[in-house]
Amino acid sequence: MNVPFPAPRMVEMGLASPGTPGGDLVEGSGASGILLKPVGPDSAIDLARPSALSTAAFTPTSEQARAKLSAVLDGEGVLVSTGQQPGLFLGPLYVLYKIFSAVSHARRIEKATGRPAVASFWIAADDHDWDEVGTARIVSRTGVIETLSISPGTGEENRSVGSATLGPEINPLLDQFAAAVGETEFSAAALAPLHTAYTPGATVSGAFRSAFAELLDGFDLVLFDPTHEEVRREAAPFLRRVLEHGPLVSEAMREGTEAVVEAGYDPRLRPPRAGTQVFYDDGRTRSHLLTEGAGLRNGKSGELRPVEDWLVFLDAEPERFSAAAALRPALESWLLPVARTVLGPGELAYWAQLGPLFELLDIDMPQTTPRSSWFVVEPRVERWLSGVEATVEDLADGGESIGRRITREGRPGGIEHGLERLTDDFEASLAALERTSEAQLPGLGSAFGKARKSVETTFTALERTIDGRIRESRVTTLDRVRRAADRLYPGGQPQERVDSPFSFLARYGPSFLTAVAAAHDIPPGEATD
Repeated sequence: MNVPFPAPRMVEMGLASPGTPGGDLVEGSGASGILLKPVGPDSAIDLARPSALSTAAFTPTSEQARAKLSAVLDGEGVLVSTGQQPGLFLGPLYVLYKIFSAVSHARRIEKATGRPAVASFWIAADDHDWDEVGTARIVSRTGVIETLSISPGTGEENRSVGSATLGPEINPLLDQFAAAVGETEFSAAALAPLHTAYTPGATVSGAFRSAFAELLDGFDLVLFDPTHEEVRREAAPFLRRVLEHGPLVSEAMREGTEAVVEAGYDPRLRPPRAGTQVFYDDGRTRSHLLTEGAGLRNGKSGELRPVEDWLVFLDAEPERFSAAAALRPALESWLLPVARTVLGPGELAYWAQLGPLFELLDIDMPQTTPRSSWFVVEPRVERWLSGVEATVEDLADGGESIGRRITREGRPGGIEHGLERLTDDFEASLAALERTSEAQLPGLGSAFGKARKSVETTFTALERTIDGRIRESRVTTLDRVRRAADRLYPGGQPQERVDSPFSFLARYGPSFLTAVAAAHDIPPGEATD
């Protein structure tokens, strides 16, 4: 068996430290309670209302999720939303944590109210950040961070990434990804969703949606495709209203930004002053529609047309129009009964700017709550930490502080005492000599300073030599500390932002998802209860 058991332990980490004036507004900051709508009582079910959308734009991952979705769209329940760009091979671990956070919150609302609530994942396919969407990272079994990427096809460089199609290069990338995962008892089954979904000709967002639907089969979740033709059609009246009142939208964004600044924080979003928060895809480029006089310009140097012309285009081809990141939350709550939304630290920061926009558009802002954040501590890493009496957080510096502690503790008592006495005796003797010299031969302060520095350098070199010998005798322990740090903080970053879920799915199989579900208070066997 190549797979260690038992399953890994999930250790919760702090998502973000409290914000400080002049810094980013993040979860935990004093201003967030003023600028965001925090989670309150589960009376959020009062936001239930019928939606004009059918189930066509959603991909449920269980039959129960399908039934709940129908009830929600009929006005009998609510959604708990979250979302992310359709990252290559499903992105890093934190995307999975976002989803399970939303599933957990939906279960809480449902239990508190007795009415349907289901988690919804918005696939942000309209983004055009290829660097983020087209890149996947995974920590290989040897501890090396493997980075894989795809490039947009000709003519797709500046368009929405989700609609781009995968070319034949996806096959060798899948092989490279599988090689990094390594062959285990569970690797073939773990990677099956990727092999099924990521094929030449599939769209980036379609592959993402299909792979997640297969991976999370049985959990109460619906994957939402905002590029679906029905969604585009139903979103058109909302976007029409925004374009008709472009200057007011810009003013609302300015007010939200100023509120964050006045609270002492740096705004995460810095939209153009004339920005409508609506993008238009002309077939070559996806550009922000900017207010200019009585018209709208397609980007900074694009075509300037009267607002009425753009409204005609919107009615004729709604699929060419999409919401910017700042407008997307309001659009989602306009289309759907969203009671609560699960956000990452960056999203929490920019949502703090959106209050005036929601108010302008007369849309109730959902309750906001941070996603969960975890370390996956594998059994061998657990043993290594236990062996040196260290916590997960102790390794945030790459294990350097733990390494120094192990080295210091490894000094024989006589050597440790001798080094301390040598240092103390030298400093006392030199200080006494310096005082005598100052009284009898003034002006030698510089010489004493050089002598002190020279001897301190010598002492430091001696300590390093002694510690080097100690480290040689503890090379196995120190290597384990380094390897544990590489697993928990690969590349110096928290594991959840770098490593892929498939690192652990391949080693632990279904028990990994069971561990993640349990960490979110979803008991085994109750994924679809």
